[in-house]
Amino acid sequence: MFVGGLRFRFLSALGLGLFLLLPGGVRADSAAIPHGTVTLLAEHRSLSPGQQTTLALRFQLEEGWHIYWQNPGDSGQPPRVRWQLPPGLTVGEMQWPVPQRIQTAANIVDYGYHGTVLLLVPLHATSDLTVRSTARMGAEVNVVVCREVCLTGKAQVSLALPVRAGSPEVNPSLRDVFERARRAMPQPVPAGWRLRATQSRETVVLHGETGEPIPRGFFFPWEELQIENASSQNWESLSTRSPGFRLVLRKSSRSRAPLERLRGVLALENGRAYLLEVLVATEGVN
Repeated sequence: MFVGGLRFRFLSALGLGLFLLLPGGVRADSAAIPHGTVTLLAEHRSLSPGQQTTLALRFQLEEGWHIYWQNPGDSGQPPRVRWQLPPGLTVGEMQWPVPQRIQTAANIVDYGYHGTVLLLVPLHATSDLTVRSTARMGAEVNVVVCREVCLTGKAQVSLALPVRAGSPEVNPSLRDVFERARRAMPQPVPAGWRLRATQSRETVVLHGETGEPIPRGFFFPWEELQIENASSQNWESLSTRSPGFRLVLRKSSRSRAPLERLRGVLALENGRAYLLEVLVATEGVN
């Protein structure tokens, strides 16, 4: 989804390939995108039949420029990836870290990332993958990078890993990189939380009974057309009989249908963030 008008101007750029030398002498395939680079990384030094590893697309952006979350908000588009994998290798769903709220105009709020961000992708090898071979993997990445203007880019990155028997060895030079990336991911809602959601014609209210006071939070909708992204989110911390919170969100004016469920990421001021999916009860929706 793109916002029209003169404010956004889209140009295209084809990423050029280059190599980065990582700590430990590991060579990683990288490519240029508008105002940044994208690099394909692997958590392990090798692949093993029947085992899983994790790949990462690492975006490094110049100051002030951003890319988009899987729900871009009011404008933009998330990175799109077309994988080129040999037989015996398959990828799972992209894993998205907690995004940032990016206000680009009074009535336009986007969700995305500045600086350096890693998108993780699980990679599974079948049990009949040939040992003592080399698996060459590639990814064609289409990306929109924005500041005052938005630029579209396409980059091709690749990676080759040997296939060995036994458990794959973690690449020590990238251990901390992948650990930090996992800490940036939203976590499942704590088992002791009780969540419910109700809606009227114009708002949806998320109620949380958590057993402890909860600092202020912000809700990032997993899907478009759930809420008005640019509207304020009214958060109330509850600390009386049932400690928890109450969050009032304005529903999207572009969708007349009642919400069936509220899906997204609840990011708290203390740095914790949770993936949630809550059925929405109806109260007076016409």
